[in-house]
Amino acid sequence: MSVINVSSVKLEHAAAPFTEPFTFDITFEALRALDDDVEWKVIYVGSTEDLQHDQELDSCSVGPIPAGVNNFVFEAAAPTPGSIPKDELLGLTVVILSASYANQEFVRIGYYVNVEYDNEELQAQDPPPDPHVIERLQRRVLAEKPRVTRYNIKWDIEEEPTSAKTTLLDASLATNGEQNPQTALTAQQGLDDTAEPAEVTKAETASQAVAVA
Repeated sequence: MSVINVSSVKLEHAAAPFTEPFTFDITFEALRALDDDVEWKVIYVGSTEDLQHDQELDSCSVGPIPAGVNNFVFEAAAPTPGSIPKDELLGLTVVILSASYANQEFVRIGYYVNVEYDNEELQAQDPPPDPHVIERLQRRVLAEKPRVTRYNIKWDIEEEPTSAKTTLLDASLATNGEQNPQTALTAQQGLDDTAEPAEVTKAETASQAVAVA
């Protein structure tokens, strides 16, 4: 049984310029007090082919953790464009919010991110501009449809972890099971594609959901 349950993650400014930081408003409940810190990380997937292009945008330690409901805001810098292969800078990728206790990851929340130019003229260029016009790039995070993986860990020395399993977060952060734009990317980064889909509350397709207005 997890001692910490993430109950809400709100991403401010789901649509923003590519160079803007990511800001997460995180609420979690601790079933009991924890003396050690919980480490949070934000990771941007730079390539579907090579994990070496993943960027850890920021990390922070929160603790000691009192029992009850806790809340904090975590701001992480934007990814470095030069560290992303230029042919993978545009299009669909993933940003991951990860939490660990005693060097053990216990939850991973992944969001699909669509990156494209902010006007039709640049969008229509084929091939895209080389070099990319970074200041004209915009990202849209599919903030309402995260994919969540939980891991059973050893919270205290005397405890033994059970086998890991994948679940969905509560209904407010449920994922649309029909959306699977990049199966290889999902499998590589550990985002769940096997959990039962929650009910979709908005009549929209996956492609519409990630399109930049």
